Amino acid sequence: MDPAKLSENFYDKIKPRLYQRLGRELHSANHVLDIGCGNCELVGYLSETYGQKVTGIDISSVGFRFTNVKVRAKVQLPEDKFAD
Repeated sequence: MDPAKLSENFYDKIKPRLYQRLGRELHSANHVLDIGCGNCELVGYLSETYGQKVTGIDISSVGFRFTNVKVRAKVQLPEDKFAD
């Protein structure tokens, strides 16, 4: 599939099914590491929906700064889990 032909909201359309599929596949994992988590949407989803321990890491702190409060409230992470 040519990425140039994908609609701009392609990922938004498949995200609910993708997250459900990942949750089903990872349900028995003791701890999930999301490398390249961006704004931590998947981290929050897996933690909230499946009660999993999830650690998200990303090279950019922009997504963390934007979602720190929301994600921390959902998954109850202490302040020191987010590096600047």
